[in-house]
Amino acid sequence: MTLRAPFVLGLALAAGHVRPLRGQAPEPVPPPPAGTVPEPIRSLGQPGPWKPYLTLGLGYARESGEDLGLAGGALGTYRDLFPSLGGRLGWQAEAYGGTVGSDLDGGGRLMLRSPFYLLGGGLDFNARLGQFRGIASLQFPPVRGGLFGRGAEIRLDWLAGEAQAVQLGVQLPIGEPRAGRTRPRREAVRLPRSARTAPGEPVPDGSALARELERMSDAARWVFRFSEVFGELGGAGSGAVDLGAIEAAVVRLRSDLLERDPARPGRPPYERELLAYHAALERAFGLAGGTPDSTAQAAGAATARAARTIVLEEVIFPYDAAIGRYKEPDTLEGLVARARARFAGWLAGQPGETRAALATFDAWMEAVRQHWRGIGQGGGSTRSWLPLGLVLRPEEHRTQAQVDELLARATGEEMTGGNAVLYLQAGQFQLALSRTIQDAEDYHLLWMDAFQGTDRSGQPDRIGFYQSALGYLSALTRRVREYDRTGRLPAYILLLDMEGWEQGASRLWLDLLERPLDHRMELPPRYGAMAEVIAAWQDSLRQAVAASRRLDGEAEAFGPGWVRDRVKVHVNVLNPADFSFRSRRLPGFPAGADNQMRDRRRLVLRDVTEANPAAGEMLVSGVAVGDRFTAPSWEDRILLVTGPAAAAAKREARAALLGNGLGETDLPAPLREATRIPDFGPMVGLLEAAGSTARILQAHNATGWGEKEASFAQLLLWDLAPPGTVIYVADDRWTDPLWVTRLLAAAVRGCEVFLVAPSLANAPAEARPAMPATRHLFTRLAVVGQELGDILRHGGGDLHVGLYTRRAPVGIPSAKLWEVDTTYGKYAFLRAQFPFPEATSHMLWEHRGRMDSARPAVETPPADRREAVPRLHRRVQFLGSRELLDRLARRPEVHDALDLTMQEWSEGVTSSPERGPIPAQRRFGVAGRVMAGFDELPAALQDTTLLYLILGTTAKDTASLVQDGGAVTVVSGRWSLSAWLDFWALFGSTTWIERVEEVDELIPPRD
Repeated sequence: MTLRAPFVLGLALAAGHVRPLRGQAPEPVPPPPAGTVPEPIRSLGQPGPWKPYLTLGLGYARESGEDLGLAGGALGTYRDLFPSLGGRLGWQAEAYGGTVGSDLDGGGRLMLRSPFYLLGGGLDFNARLGQFRGIASLQFPPVRGGLFGRGAEIRLDWLAGEAQAVQLGVQLPIGEPRAGRTRPRREAVRLPRSARTAPGEPVPDGSALARELERMSDAARWVFRFSEVFGELGGAGSGAVDLGAIEAAVVRLRSDLLERDPARPGRPPYERELLAYHAALERAFGLAGGTPDSTAQAAGAATARAARTIVLEEVIFPYDAAIGRYKEPDTLEGLVARARARFAGWLAGQPGETRAALATFDAWMEAVRQHWRGIGQGGGSTRSWLPLGLVLRPEEHRTQAQVDELLARATGEEMTGGNAVLYLQAGQFQLALSRTIQDAEDYHLLWMDAFQGTDRSGQPDRIGFYQSALGYLSALTRRVREYDRTGRLPAYILLLDMEGWEQGASRLWLDLLERPLDHRMELPPRYGAMAEVIAAWQDSLRQAVAASRRLDGEAEAFGPGWVRDRVKVHVNVLNPADFSFRSRRLPGFPAGADNQMRDRRRLVLRDVTEANPAAGEMLVSGVAVGDRFTAPSWEDRILLVTGPAAAAAKREARAALLGNGLGETDLPAPLREATRIPDFGPMVGLLEAAGSTARILQAHNATGWGEKEASFAQLLLWDLAPPGTVIYVADDRWTDPLWVTRLLAAAVRGCEVFLVAPSLANAPAEARPAMPATRHLFTRLAVVGQELGDILRHGGGDLHVGLYTRRAPVGIPSAKLWEVDTTYGKYAFLRAQFPFPEATSHMLWEHRGRMDSARPAVETPPADRREAVPRLHRRVQFLGSRELLDRLARRPEVHDALDLTMQEWSEGVTSSPERGPIPAQRRFGVAGRVMAGFDELPAALQDTTLLYLILGTTAKDTASLVQDGGAVTVVSGRWSLSAWLDFWALFGSTTWIERVEEVDELIPPRD
């Protein structure tokens, strides 16, 4: 194999040297400061192929017509024949012994077993009888996590033949301390149960208060209905689309809306119902206080505000935060009872009679429960959502500060200031990763769901090799050489999901990283160059270790294994196969295994600590370690974050290790919680004064049945987005109707919503199985956009669905710009989204002309391009106020930002990792110019509008909502503009659906 010199040189330069050094002059070794001798690091390691076990059991045998008791045990081992997560088939061998009646008994067995189906069978040889018998075995966990919480299972064996036997026992894993400890024990979140035993005082029938409550309930029904418009279209599937049924449902909804118009004329549909709802609620509380009807609304405003705040905090936030999770019990009763008790306590401190106000609260909550049940919520749903409009008036979530505060209150996560953000393209990730490995001083954490050992052809993966040899081995060598002088040897920690480890054959490189001093790589002959580079680095590392007097002294003090445990990458394979965790909520017979729940997070942490806000950095990535992620056709984005917000990821990494069976005392020292330095707050202030003003919130989905905070944060932002907000959402997997339900609800409220999915031709291989469901969802949305578009636009909103169809070849900027220009010429609504002045349009034309003139007569694609068609994988969102973006698009700074963008397109700065990193002076070039334009806008406009960027690994599918671990980073304010112009380019390579038939053309139905 030939190593490509530019990339190798780039990585080597990033590491600070070009070749392995063969020796170094000895230096005086200063004594280490007190307390600085490093602790040993315990890691979870890689799963072994063999799974030993011990079985103990009792039973009876029937021999020669006589029933005999038996007791005994077996010692055996199991090995999978196929990927272990599927548990389809494996073989096991065991030796057993015990007693039958008064005789000793023993023998051996060889069986095939399917952990997934709980069954096994094979051949038993009994030494006492001197004969072979058939054996059938049933093995199952009686509780989640197995008996004793250690993965132990009940085992029932039946031996056939002349000497039949039945044995019931327990099988315990041996040497697997994590068994039964890698998943949550509970499948559902516990909601409080109601403690009320007697109903409250009813509101008198026919009274003015009763009539007002009826008006409130009627408006509340429409608030719910507008929130669940998509649900009226019958959900989504992946089979044939019944356009007739969809259109009929939309026609019925349209008729209802138009019929409702005369009741409250002059306002957009949602706004009129929401204002009527809140006005009726305030009047009801005013009437409950004995105020005349003419002044009831003003008099009841304070009580209604207190009641709404209490219900927001005690009912809405707790219930919505359980999105994606099963609930026990799935009712609002307990939450409402808790809110009622708090409201009663608030009333006790107010003057006047409180019984009528409490009765009004009860009637209000009963109306909410009634309409919630009426739209099909409850009953074990993981998708139940209570709209925030029930408790928030429009003026309470209009500004950036208001929405930031609500988001922090709801999630319990701090919207942290003092951060800076760099928005990168996929091709820059590998260099950024290599640089962070080299720069680490205390620790480096790579958290991935893929670290490819082999590529799709089964050959050694090129990027896995680069990061292993020129990333980790070179960094280890340099840090060992410096260890005598610095006394610091970083801990290199790798967290890798089991599915990625298994499917990517990661062991090829991870064996090397776990044992860099003595592992011998065995590669095919044609990859001799790889083997030589690795051997050279290993030789250099061994020489550095041998020359280190400090390591030699530590080895003498702590034993010969000390050096091997320190000079390595600490590998932790998360969520291994464990069939003791099963659930009837998962597909499978008799119950599915939690193994299908995976951790999809892709994060890099370098020296991040909650103690110091200025330490370290974080990469939030849609890219993993592997050749296929580095192809120029892989369309993805990355965030590089510096500042205190990154510390939340360190906390989550700690939780992931603890959740996979690592003990508190075994946590790597760098990942343990650290105490903030005394001047933490002032230091954050200094960071902000220096320009790091990004406010960031991190939200994570736990793997399996745990909390889905990342999903909650996204849905919450969509619900809080006020009218006049644009919402751009690009994702490669759209399969779950909840996501489009909530986005359509935002369009109904007055937001302009743009959804982008890949066409079949532009979908990554991983997303292709999801395309039939995407076609189903987008067909329904296309019908809604056509049939209800005028009603949405009357309310200030809009809905556009697009399929990414870029055909411009990678590496040919003129073709890409031509495609963007053609697309914007076709769709007027796109030009309205980015209303650049004529001078900017002329500048883009000039760039296109220069690109065309520089274009060779015969185009030659880059030599490393395996796929000519770009594949959309990016999972990025942008929210912004329409008025602000309209003003910003006309600023000269944005003109300059687009000019610089075109220069970068021409130079190919970000098209391939071989180009090297972006020069430091241009790292913030485009984003800095856009933010400078924002700074020139009127302060009043900046203060009363909002901007958000969301980037992460959660897709818009069911797995991300309910099962998989994931993470999103939410950037608030001006720094989110880093992605704004990127959406301008993305939209220009998208086909926007104007005819329903276009969906089938771009995502053809399966035969």
